[in-house]
Amino acid sequence: MVPIFSKNMSNNLFVCECNSYEHILIVSSDEELCYISIHLAPLPILKRIWNGISYIFGKRSNYGNFEEIILGPEKLNELIKILQKQQ
Repeated sequence: MVPIFSKNMSNNLFVCECNSYEHILIVSSDEELCYISIHLAPLPILKRIWNGISYIFGKRSNYGNFEEIILGPEKLNELIKILQKQQ
């Protein structure tokens, strides 16, 4: 689902502790909803096609298909405050 942004929407950008812009978490929130977007690492087109075909035919990695974002204590506390507002 694509979020519909309102004028009251706040956007917070969290960059991984490794400082790689391939590891980004974006939290957009307003009074009612909270959207969390994870930036996907760019891959060459043939690798993306291969991953898609593998996924369609049920091939799974033993480790899963994911990236990680490491948040230090300061960024983690900021994320917790944003999420607690939504309760």
